[in-house]
Amino acid sequence: MRITLGDGLFALALALGAAFAFTRFASFMDFYDKVILLCAVPVFAWLGWRWKPLRMYFTAAAALSLLGIWLYFNPAGIAELARGQQKFFLKYFLS
Repeated sequence: MRITLGDGLFALALALGAAFAFTRFASFMDFYDKVILLCAVPVFAWLGWRWKPLRMYFTAAAALSLLGIWLYFNPAGIAELARGQQKFFLKYFLS
């Protein structure tokens, strides 16, 4: 199996996302969460290499997750759980 530039970029994006999550949220994770996060990167990279359409699924899931997180923040930059009942995308689309 040959690894192309797209394969390498996909794996790099996964690694960067995991590194960001680890550096930002490691204090909220226990040992098992950290192991799962670190083991998920090579597994998802391998899946993306073997099954190319899965890359689009991973990308769409990440984009929708980030959109959902962003919608919870008010204009002042404070997260409010009540916005889940006020915003259309949070209440109907992403729920």
